[in-house]
Amino acid sequence: MECRTSSALRRKALGRILDLFPNDRDVYENWQKYAQIYAMGYKDAPGNMDDIVDYWGSLGHDYNAGFEEGTRRALLRVALSIVNNAIKHGESEGYLFDQVQTCASPECFAIVYLLYSCLQQTEEERLEIAKQDFIQKETDDDDENIMMEYGIGLETIKEWKSEAPQNRPYTKRYHAADPVLLKGALAVLQQLFPDQQSAYDEIETGLKIYLTGFYDSVKRLVITWLKKSGNPELIIQLLQELNILFRANTPPDQIPSYIINRAPEHTKPLFQLLINFYKESLYENS
Repeated sequence: MECRTSSALRRKALGRILDLFPNDRDVYENWQKYAQIYAMGYKDAPGNMDDIVDYWGSLGHDYNAGFEEGTRRALLRVALSIVNNAIKHGESEGYLFDQVQTCASPECFAIVYLLYSCLQQTEEERLEIAKQDFIQKETDDDDENIMMEYGIGLETIKEWKSEAPQNRPYTKRYHAADPVLLKGALAVLQQLFPDQQSAYDEIETGLKIYLTGFYDSVKRLVITWLKKSGNPELIIQLLQELNILFRANTPPDQIPSYIINRAPEHTKPLFQLLINFYKESLYENS
C-alpha cells in the first residue's frame, strides 16, 4: 500500500514540481505553496479501484438516480470512444489523457489509463500511424496543435508537412484544453485587467499542479491495483484477450468463462463491469 502521509506527499510533490517547473528551483517559497496544492489534489482523488468500480453501481430507484446512472455510463462510453479513436489515429498519450480529463470523470480516466496500459504498441508504431493519419487528413492545423495531438517536435512536423498535400484548410477545434485557445483567453484577460496578470499566472499554475496531483493519484491507484496480486502480467493478458473478443463483436454468451475465473479475486468486479458495458453496447446497437 502506498504511503499517503503528509511528508511522503510533500516529497512526491516537490519531485513533480521539479519536473513541471525546472526553472523554479531557486524559488523555495513557491515550492511550499505548490506542494500543498499538489497534496490537496492527490488526496482528493478516489482512494482505490473499488471506488472506481462502485461509481457505476446502483444509486437508487427514483428518476434522479436513474438519470445520474445513465449519465455516468454515457461518460464511460465517451471515454472508451476517445481512447479507441486515439489508438486508431496515433494520438499521443498526453493528448489522449488531456481529452479524457476534460470530457469525462476521474473514474472514467482510471479505466482509460488501465486499458491504455495494456496496449501492445511501440512508440515507433504509434508514430507511423500518426504520420499516416496526418498525411491523409483533409485539414491542416497550427504547429502547436499538431505537436500536442501527436506528441512530436517541430522538426518532425516540417518533415510530415513536406510529404502531406499542400494548402489544406485549417481544422475547426472544439477541444477546451487546446493550448492555443487557452493562450487566447489569457491574452484577452490580461488586456482587460493588466494589473492582475500575476494573479492569472498564479491561478493557472495552481490549477495545473492540483490536477497533476489528482491524476497522479488516480494513476497510482491503478498501478497498485495491477500489482496487488503479484501477477500484473496475467491481468493485462486477460484484459487484452477480452478486448480481442469485444472487437470481434463476440456474442456475450460466447465469452469464455475462464477470463473471469482466472482473474485474481480483487479484479473480478472490474472484468464484470467491462463485460456488462459490452453487453449494453451490443443491445443498444442492435
